[in-house]
Amino acid sequence: MREIFLEKEQNLMLRIVEELYKSPTREITCKDLAEKLAIDKRSVSRLINDIIDCSKKQGNPHFVYEKNILRELAPNPPHPQELLNQMLKMSIKFQIIEKLFFETNTNVLKMCYDLNISRSVFQRRVSELHRFMKTFDINFTFYSNEPLRGDESQIRYFFHSLFWEVKESEYIKESPELQNVTTLLLNINPDIDYFTLKRLQLSVTIMQHRTKYHHYIMRKERFIIEDHPFIGFTEFYNKMKTTNIFSYCPDEATAETECRYLYFVFCGIDLIPLSKLTRINYDINKYHDEIVETYLDFLQIELPFKLTNIEKNYIKINQYYLHKTISVFKGHTKVYGMENFSAKFQNLMPRDYQKMLEIIDVFSAKNSKIRELKKRIPSFYQVYGMILCIIFANHKQKLKVLIQTKVSPLQLEFISWIIKSVALFPIEVVTIASLGKEEPDAIISDYIPPLQYKNVPFYNLSTIAYNDAFSGLELFICNIVDGKFMDTDNE
Repeated sequence: MREIFLEKEQNLMLRIVEELYKSPTREITCKDLAEKLAIDKRSVSRLINDIIDCSKKQGNPHFVYEKNILRELAPNPPHPQELLNQMLKMSIKFQIIEKLFFETNTNVLKMCYDLNISRSVFQRRVSELHRFMKTFDINFTFYSNEPLRGDESQIRYFFHSLFWEVKESEYIKESPELQNVTTLLLNINPDIDYFTLKRLQLSVTIMQHRTKYHHYIMRKERFIIEDHPFIGFTEFYNKMKTTNIFSYCPDEATAETECRYLYFVFCGIDLIPLSKLTRINYDINKYHDEIVETYLDFLQIELPFKLTNIEKNYIKINQYYLHKTISVFKGHTKVYGMENFSAKFQNLMPRDYQKMLEIIDVFSAKNSKIRELKKRIPSFYQVYGMILCIIFANHKQKLKVLIQTKVSPLQLEFISWIIKSVALFPIEVVTIASLGKEEPDAIISDYIPPLQYKNVPFYNLSTIAYNDAFSGLELFICNIVDGKFMDTDNE
């Protein structure tokens, strides 16, 4: 969404910081940036200076630009997301949308006064917003007591998508009710990850805010869905009532409809990990979806390996909930965006990544229903991709890494953690004794390895100062994984 709210130069500034952030050495040349951004070097230099000025205004300069090379200056430079947040706060269009959420009863004169802009500037920005919000089937007017027009679930979905892309923590309002909901969610799924929990908290916050101003979900039947393996709707509703989050609902029927909506959101967000399917009970026959059945048949033909029953169920359940979600919501959003994970998978297993893309593209070309879903939420296909990533990784053998070092046990544990955290795939840290007559796939050591391992890729730990970012070690592991798995792609 940032492209809609930011000016062209602001988007380019963000791209520059993102490219710097991606670089293993945390530096990048002006020439490389010009090629990546498709602009001239003079423009790149000007934008870099704007970035440096912006960071200085924050009281903590994070970058240095010397001899046409941009480098990080601080040991903990800002993530591109932080720069995005700063820029969005200055965006007139973003401020207009933010006011529409928090000030449900506003008008043109008040908006212009609060934002310190002329009426003509305001009208131009509103016109640009109208075109974008139509993709969510939402409209708005400032000549009514209710500026936002559209289905209530779409309005909530729009704000969820917007706030999630900005900085969700600024919009999740702590309260006793939300704390009760958080405790309940952790009881339902003790293994819930941080981002899933935050998305659910954000959904609850938006629901409470909208119901406070008497905006309710009206069509309960749209949100009726098969029970989630973790918890059924009846139990979910009874427990949610104890949290007092439906206090703004005028009656029991409205509260139940609102809970139906929240349960639907919960099912679509809290997807089930492959590792957990072996530890829970579920009736796979409930999760019937014609598209998924066709997709599974297609995969059996296209994949270079045979899917296990657990993997089939993993696809069936998660894509059942995914399709149900997309059949209700609509809009260009990044709530399903997994670009960083996809990029990591592409770097580690380029041939498998290419195969995965081909499978999804060919299936989409053959199935009109998938194409319709893609029109509603274009980024949803990335979930398809991540599910396949995980299944591909499940069929790969472990990478054995031998570590020989004289450092302390704590430092050794830290190095092992770095190695395991870099790759998406299983990595086993081994010793010479555990290897026996086998060769490791890689050696990380303070000293030259024994002659018997002379052909094994080697990384010299003595070149590392333990207070740096270990970027060289991370790059070494990525290269080893790439070579290792490319050799075994079709085993």
